Order: sequence, then structure tokens, then C-alpha cells
Amino acid sequence: MIKFRRRRPYWKRTKFQILASLVLPAVIMLATPLYVDALNTRMLAGFPLGYLISTHGTIVFAMVAVFHFVGRQDAVDRWHGAHEDI
Repeated sequence: MIKFRRRRPYWKRTKFQILASLVLPAVIMLATPLYVDALNTRMLAGFPLGYLISTHGTIVFAMVAVFHFVGRQDAVDRWHGAHEDI
């Protein structure tokens, strides 16, 4: 029981980190298709801008969000002494 109480702040912070890292990418990925028609009026590198943003842009944004989450989670792990040194 004592170990669980020591781990509670760690898991609370980890759960908050996960939720905070998922909200913005989810909103971007769900909202981007709504504006594709308006963005398709402009071209970038010979492709409609809405197409590029909805396909490639969301994937790149998701990858950046994952890397950001990993960095923040590493900081949380180090703060609570749960990091793994390789």
C-alpha cells in the first residue's frame, strides 16, 4: 500500500501528460478535413494545399507530437526517479 501512494503522483502526472499530448493532435486531425475545400483553392508544389495538409501535414504533426510526448515523459520519469538509463 505504501508503494502505491508513492507512485500515485507519478501516474497522475503521466495520465495528464498522455491526455494533454492527445488532445491537440486529435483536434487538428479532425478539424483539418473540414477546411480542405477552402484550402484547395491554393496550390503548393503543384498540389492543392488542402490535400497536402490533410495527408502529409497531419502525419508530420502526429510525429512531432509523439516526439514531444516522449521528451516530456522522459522529464517526468527523471523527476520521479523512474527513468531507465541505457
